[in-house]
Amino acid sequence: MKRIIAISKDKIVVVEVDPESKEKFGETHEFGWKPETIDLVFSEIIKKYKAKNFRILISDDLSYVVRLTIPKETTKDKERDFIREELQQKIPETLGESDWDYKELSLEKDKGEGTEKDVIAFALVRSFFDSLNKAIDKTGLEVEAIESETIAKTRDANPIIGIALKQDLTGRDEDILNLKLNLSDQESEGKEEGIGEGNLPVVSGKKGIVVKIILALLIINLLIGILWVIKTFLWGKNFQTKPSVEVPTTVPTATEIPKVEITPEVTLDLSNYSLQVQNGSGTAGVADVVAQTLTSEGFKNIETSNADSYTYQKTEVGLKKSTPLKAFEIIERALNSDYEVVQSEENLAEDSTFDAVIIVGKKLE
Repeated sequence: MKRIIAISKDKIVVVEVDPESKEKFGETHEFGWKPETIDLVFSEIIKKYKAKNFRILISDDLSYVVRLTIPKETTKDKERDFIREELQQKIPETLGESDWDYKELSLEKDKGEGTEKDVIAFALVRSFFDSLNKAIDKTGLEVEAIESETIAKTRDANPIIGIALKQDLTGRDEDILNLKLNLSDQESEGKEEGIGEGNLPVVSGKKGIVVKIILALLIINLLIGILWVIKTFLWGKNFQTKPSVEVPTTVPTATEIPKVEITPEVTLDLSNYSLQVQNGSGTAGVADVVAQTLTSEGFKNIETSNADSYTYQKTEVGLKKSTPLKAFEIIERALNSDYEVVQSEENLAEDSTFDAVIIVGKKLE
């Protein structure tokens, strides 16, 4: 019996699956979720099923699946670099090393270097990947496998049964398609104390951090002690007569102290503002990705469409006069790592359906 967590944009379905049984589906539960509550959902799932080991199925609107061909002149040690460069051209997000994986589609015994290879690559929408990774790390969920609906459907028309049938969990890197979630934590926890150069013990991971903190505190205490000795014995003996310091006898009155007015920070309820995200770059799916990023900031009412052309270089944000500038600042902060964001010189008409229109331009190199 396999336990499957199927995640779509606004819903999580958890089901037990036995592909070999006539009644394939067992206990099932359904949850709503948001990026800030997904860890609470995982905790509830662990509690209900009294288990931590699950397979995760991701809907296609939260993932990217790309099919590629590796040229025959690409050597084995350069295959992953080639695939990553190709993905960066097709996916409108910056990929970290653990954000994606690939699998060869046709593996034959006589294939090797110097042969063309077809591969399928899989990555998650970045904002969703971050939320998922944090929730897994926080709850201790043990992920046996993770893949998209498209890939799971290669085994069965029902993707939930398809991921339950997944057998390629271990083996050579090119045989397995599985994201490495919580890579940093796994690496640090997997290391043990060993012997380094000069036969000194090497402490890694969380223990190493504790040791470094203790050493830093010891050094600080040692320096304080040295300064105390210098002040008490050396400075005190050589400078018995110290020049007197004149202390001002007058204290500024209240009228002489300037008043500083603190302006309270404006807090916006972003769910009250409607946005339209237009694709002005020509890269497929970019409007949906930007909309997902802005949803994680708190905007709820977002529509996507294509711009009047695909030649925009900068990402332009048009506002109504009644739309607070704070809204632009939040949009600019959310997107400025990937785009050059500017405010349009002309305001939107006050009868516009949208409070802000974002035309997405080319991604920063």
